[in-house]
Amino acid sequence: MGTSLSVVVIADDLTGAADTGVQFCPAVGPVALLDTIPQGCDGLPTGLAISTNSRRLSPDSAARAVRTAVIQALPWSPGLIYKKIDSCLRGNLGDEIEALLAATGSPAAFVAPAYPEQGRTTEAGIHLINGRPVAETEIGRDPRAPLTTSDLAHLLSGQCRLGIGSVGVDLLEGADEPLIDAIRSHLDKQRRLIVFDVHQRCHLDRIAILAVGNFPAVVPVGSAGLAGSLARLMAPERLHPPAALRPIDSWLFICGSASQTLAAQVARLVQATDWPQLRIGAAELATGWPTNVLEQGQKLFEETGHKGLIISIEPGDGCRPPADPQQVVLGLAGIGAELAGRLHPDGLFLCGGDTAEAFRRRVKATGLLLREQPAAGLVRGEFIGGTCADRSVVTKAGGFGDEETLIGLVNRCAP
Repeated sequence: MGTSLSVVVIADDLTGAADTGVQFCPAVGPVALLDTIPQGCDGLPTGLAISTNSRRLSPDSAARAVRTAVIQALPWSPGLIYKKIDSCLRGNLGDEIEALLAATGSPAAFVAPAYPEQGRTTEAGIHLINGRPVAETEIGRDPRAPLTTSDLAHLLSGQCRLGIGSVGVDLLEGADEPLIDAIRSHLDKQRRLIVFDVHQRCHLDRIAILAVGNFPAVVPVGSAGLAGSLARLMAPERLHPPAALRPIDSWLFICGSASQTLAAQVARLVQATDWPQLRIGAAELATGWPTNVLEQGQKLFEETGHKGLIISIEPGDGCRPPADPQQVVLGLAGIGAELAGRLHPDGLFLCGGDTAEAFRRRVKATGLLLREQPAAGLVRGEFIGGTCADRSVVTKAGGFGDEETLIGLVNRCAP
């Protein structure tokens, strides 16, 4: 590939890096997801997604992780650096964007976390999920990091020291000159974060045109939604056909997200397939594996004719003190890795960025080669190295999709 990359995506968790990185695959060619760029490597794909695993870190630690990722990426002369943020506004958004601008020397960032196809929009500065302010949804009740505001500019101003300007859909839907003048006015006033209202895909397309055509020094910041608009704009004539992928006849689902959306999807999958769901208590996961859990999982898998097994965290009863979330994730990933080694399923499904990253480390994979997007929010690829290098792996952020998403995935990948 030479000494340059077409695109580098920097995301704060593994599922987000995968979901965003795969958007660029059809346009620029193969994209790999790594947590660090191998030193002296000259065989990288044409695109790279880096997971800083910083969503749950302190603001200072998250900023340092982003600076490290940028320092690693710049020697490869990327044609585009894209900062992926959560479409539900979780994490250290302001701190990470500020660190990115400082490390790249970029004058400003265009910030648009909306993803209209998944119900994420920004209207009059308020970020919404299916029409509800995001802080009033289950995201606002996240026990680890509850979101307290749905106002995008207010959220960013509380997390960084940069001036903030806003652009409404009236300007995005209007003529070029007033829109460009408004953005230049913000920049002249040292407003380095320009946040956009977005109601529809066409608004993201317009932001992508601004970023590539009018303000190429500005860093685009958003979810997988804006990434898709940029990818189509970057190289529409070079769209690569999807790779021919092996069918998946047997599955191990490892569900580490507490999302109600995922719970409904799993329930529908169980209803449609009659696959067993092995639920393990959070306290048990945090303090040690339950006795015979591996044998139990293997028996349940064999009873399905080696077709499918779902492992997940048992919902708490509200009476016990909460377990250490990180230890719970590590416990679930450890059981999943052991079962993957015993059961040898064709496909692995990993939901929840922390769980996916913990599983990757447990199986000693150095990264993920992204292949396709079976549906919005789902990414299919293969691990690079490690004990599961020969398996297909699908990642998913917890809150994406409808009740048919998982059964649709299984049907789509079936022989």
